[in-house]
Amino acid sequence: MFWKVSESQSLKGQNRPVRNRKKPAKLLDSDDSPENDQSYQKIVKIEKRTLDTAQKFIEISNQVQDIENGHLPKIHIDEALKDLEKRSKTCSEAWMKVLTDLDSIQLDESQTLARPKRKSIVDSTNANMDGADEILRRIKNLKDDTSKFAAESISKHDKEDKKGDFFISQAHTLNWFNFNAFRNMKLSFWHTVFSFQLVFKF
Repeated sequence: MFWKVSESQSLKGQNRPVRNRKKPAKLLDSDDSPENDQSYQKIVKIEKRTLDTAQKFIEISNQVQDIENGHLPKIHIDEALKDLEKRSKTCSEAWMKVLTDLDSIQLDESQTLARPKRKSIVDSTNANMDGADEILRRIKNLKDDTSKFAAESISKHDKEDKKGDFFISQAHTLNWFNFNAFRNMKLSFWHTVFSFQLVFKF
């Protein structure tokens, strides 16, 4: 026996709102989480080393700029530049070690968090190394300027010393001429006296 469905009942079923069935969110597998990814944790530790080195490098850059602006007495510049050059090279070597350590970490395609993290650190580290090269170039220019200034100072002192020696030599020469003139005058005086004596004698 077939049940007859009225038209109103049929339309009522068609007008019923359809619920949006959302797909359940894909949960991150506990094995893929950053806390459980040993490679990711290694990268994070390396990133901390990079940031620590960058902080030291900022101090170096500020000190180089102070010297360029003339805020350090010239007598201390040479020693300060040697120290800044050494510290800059230390930072550059630390960043090179960072790149080597990052390259040694093996990552597969499934490590979607670790791979972009490593690439980001590599890019920032390369930029920092470029900055270190620029600082070393500026330090070299400052050292050249300091050496030039020192050479000019020595040359100036040498000229002053030579000038002083010349005046001393001239003074000695004048003294010698004065002595000879005095001796000649004395001889001439006695010669005159002797001549008068001869005249009166005869």
